[in-house]
Amino acid sequence: FGTQRPGGPLANAFDLKLKNPANTNVLPVGRNRVLALWEAGPPHALDAQTLETVGCDTIDGRVEPGPPGALPLDLPLPFTGDAVSAHYAACSTTERTVAWSWRRPAVGDDLCVRLHELDDQHGRAMGGADGVLEGVSFAPHDIGATPTKACFLAAPARCQRQHPRHRRGSRLRTQASVEVLGYVLGFRGPAQGVFFDDTRIRAGEGTTLHALDRVTGGNAERYVCEDAYHPIHVANAWDDEASGCPSMIAACWPPDCVNAMASERRDILGDWAPLLGGDFSGAAVTQLVLFRGHGGGAKARVLCRGAHLDHCKVHPAVGGLENKFVYASAGAAVARGDVDDATYAAPQPPQAFVRVDVSEDAVVDAWFCGERRFTDDAVLAATGDEETDAFLVAPVYDAATRRSTIVVLD
Repeated sequence: FGTQRPGGPLANAFDLKLKNPANTNVLPVGRNRVLALWEAGPPHALDAQTLETVGCDTIDGRVEPGPPGALPLDLPLPFTGDAVSAHYAACSTTERTVAWSWRRPAVGDDLCVRLHELDDQHGRAMGGADGVLEGVSFAPHDIGATPTKACFLAAPARCQRQHPRHRRGSRLRTQASVEVLGYVLGFRGPAQGVFFDDTRIRAGEGTTLHALDRVTGGNAERYVCEDAYHPIHVANAWDDEASGCPSMIAACWPPDCVNAMASERRDILGDWAPLLGGDFSGAAVTQLVLFRGHGGGAKARVLCRGAHLDHCKVHPAVGGLENKFVYASAGAAVARGDVDDATYAAPQPPQAFVRVDVSEDAVVDAWFCGERRFTDDAVLAATGDEETDAFLVAPVYDAATRRSTIVVLD
């Protein structure tokens, strides 16, 4: 997906199969199976008791996995299949988990999505709507679910423009999505052919918020934000009581980073080699951002003075409702609350977990794992109905001893 086998273009040209590592997230489905998820392929089912591999899963017949290595393209060809996203959203009101799958059209810039409504008690698929996210060239990474809508945040990815006469409303339509020629010829991996669209950004079209009706589907409502954030993980989504428009909280790359990558034509994946040497200076800072839809637009507000936060999540009791707290991974300066430290709003390795009070716009609790120790994404295990009734369970790696432990935090 991101990198290629050694040998350059001669070894990679016209090899369009995508290896599915099924290593990004897991989704328990009922008592008997667990789905191992990836970004761009079908889920793999595991036996919930033994963790034995069962095989590709169709989510009760709602997903067409296609043959191994199938591309998620909307074509009636034998090598295509559905891609099930690695992230899903829990809705406390409907007591359902909303998973989703997607396909890209071979021509055009609209993403075809299908929602999968899973009953929280039994894990069975209870149907779900089909819809379209207009102008989305690169599939979003995550989803939020309100009681009525499935919500997505999309970055302004690069597209090739049609002739100006092909207009729809005030927005130029596009003819082709991500730049696939380099992938087909073996010069790039699929993700290395995705670029932020400098033309769209300069025209005032940054991040777009899409709200798809969970019952009727169809074309999703579209809210355009002028600021060009690149959303990664979604904490929560809810419907505003007054306007009925959706709001979302997500961890995002900021506009200055996205604008620079767009103008310099750097691909979305980027070069991760410096990170392996401990140099995070070239990485993008990830900030917690609150998006509010209004009319046909959206406004974005950065939380916690731009603190470097990621892997954001909320208590399941407020899934789909306006929440007070967000839990997230953070750097050391954020855990100390040292807003004057230059690394507070700069990219840092995750060494802490924090609780953010959205109403106070501040970090109100933190746990630091220690020097030369590093955390990863945490699982939030609810112990009650209040937003602080939970355990965080997470791995911590100790670089001095080269060992990992599992921590459980109140």
